[in-house]
Amino acid sequence: EGERINFSAEYTAAIGAEYFFTVSEELQGHLSLGATYSSDQVRRDLAGTVRTLDESDDILNARLSLGVESGDKWSANIFVENLTDEDGRIGPARLRFSLGETPRLRPRTIGVQFNYNY
Repeated sequence: EGERINFSAEYTAAIGAEYFFTVSEELQGHLSLGATYSSDQVRRDLAGTVRTLDESDDILNARLSLGVESGDKWSANIFVENLTDEDGRIGPARLRFSLGETPRLRPRTIGVQFNYNY
């Protein structure tokens, strides 16, 4: 069967749902929930006769958004990225001697976004 190529996940998946509701005659609301999953990624290296292996973590990244909009004039959203505050390595180290420095998922981020169309 062989081995996966470097920096590739064996499994990935994504799911999302969005619910729209009426707030008032002028305002439409929405609630959005989504998640992505990626299994571990592997990096294999050969230095002379020594074979090395470095792996990332399995990552589940969930997000949530709640917002309102007024037709096509303006919108306001409250959002949370990385809802579960996952702290995994999103990829294996890029260099053989990287001193353990690997890319990590951004910590839970909570924010507000306003849009105005003119």
